[in-house]
Amino acid sequence: MPEAPSDQRQAQLLHQHRDLRRLFNEVEAAATRPGEVMPLLETLREALRAHFVDEEGEGGLADAVRASAPWSLRRLDDLLAEHRELLEAADRLLARGRALLAGPLAEFAGETRALLRRLRQHEARETEVLSDAVHHDIGSG
Repeated sequence: MPEAPSDQRQAQLLHQHRDLRRLFNEVEAAATRPGEVMPLLETLREALRAHFVDEEGEGGLADAVRASAPWSLRRLDDLLAEHRELLEAADRLLARGRALLAGPLAEFAGETRALLRRLRQHEARETEVLSDAVHHDIGSG
């Protein structure tokens, strides 16, 4: 029968949970900014992978439940199965984000930069015309 995780191991898992919740908040805050959220999603995906390996490994959540709460084995099995599903969902989201950044968002960004170039050129010409008018007025006045 597996042994319950040590106090140090339990503290490590709880620390991972706190770190994951912090990452959840960072990802959520950046969700509408694809260029910022993608690196955070990649960090989150890797943190989840490592955390799930720890939970499923020796001295992890699985061992804690088996040793101390065998009546929760069904729920444990559901949670462990969900690990794989969550990683797959994160992978799908990352793939969609990469496609968005390479496709429509890249096109949108290019069009935005083109508009800004035109606006800068327009403003420069207006400044030139205004400058000519001011200098002409000063010279003739």
